[in-house]
Amino acid sequence: MSYNIRCNTKDSGCRPASALDIKNSVTLDCSNLGTCGGSGATSITASLNNAQSTLPITATPSDGYDCYVISMNSFLPTVSDGVCSARLRFVPEAPTAPTGLSVSAGADDLSVSFTAVQSDDGVPAGLYSVICVDYGDAAGCDGTQRIGSTAPSPAEVTDPSTSIAYTFPSSGASDVYYDCYYSAVNQYANGLSRVCSSKKSILCDSGDVCKEAIVPGVPQIANFVRAPTSVTIGFTISDPEGYPQETYKIFCHKSDETPTGDKCVDDSTISFSSDVISRPSSGTTASGSVSGLDRATGYNCFVGAFNEPGNKVCSLKRYISP
Repeated sequence: MSYNIRCNTKDSGCRPASALDIKNSVTLDCSNLGTCGGSGATSITASLNNAQSTLPITATPSDGYDCYVISMNSFLPTVSDGVCSARLRFVPEAPTAPTGLSVSAGADDLSVSFTAVQSDDGVPAGLYSVICVDYGDAAGCDGTQRIGSTAPSPAEVTDPSTSIAYTFPSSGASDVYYDCYYSAVNQYANGLSRVCSSKKSILCDSGDVCKEAIVPGVPQIANFVRAPTSVTIGFTISDPEGYPQETYKIFCHKSDETPTGDKCVDDSTISFSSDVISRPSSGTTASGSVSGLDRATGYNCFVGAFNEPGNKVCSLKRYISP
């Protein structure tokens, strides 16, 4: 017995009228046919009595391709008169982005490990990897590692719940930030298709310890005491605690001049603000005062929490009456 495994342009049949529709084929001799299925990013693998033959697919049409196995013997010796199997259709599909990117400690201080939640990995099956770039790199997750690092281990996986360790370079005497993504990639249509999770920022501090940079929780205004030209505002600190540790500031805007965008903005022409408030060493409450207010004016006040690298979260509004 011999078998011809072939993948043709979609809907062109087992034996296409035009040889141009045969994207690739291979003939194998064996006594028993195993299976024909997808393997890797751009191949079909035929398994014949534990012998494997990989069939690369070239110039894949964007709407897919059909694969067949033609069985031949001494009575039906050629692909022209052999018996065609049922069709096995492959339609390329781009992968979807992994979700739930998670960061944990690695084997040493300069190493962290990443996992994510698998989504649809597309057709052909996708592969996953971790990509880290300099913080704020506009190119983001384009498939290129742009920081010095040992190779991620493992470099690629088939399931993003598999932990990938990433070792960062020594940061020297300063704090250095990076953006990291969990990436899914496959060969979609005639090109490479890559999608990425949302990013996580990593801080490698001056002591060469690398951890996830955590955005602080949103504070909540709990109470206030209005004086003629000032207000003291108490607020509740929310989890998570930022890393590096956050600071707070109170912003009050005249009610008819409140910004439409960022409310926690220090603009002397429209806002009044407190001094910087440190996170208390214990407890979940803090307070601060804003002075210079007009006694006859109402104000919209907000509490902002800030930490590096440039993170900011802003509380809901509390109106302070005259």
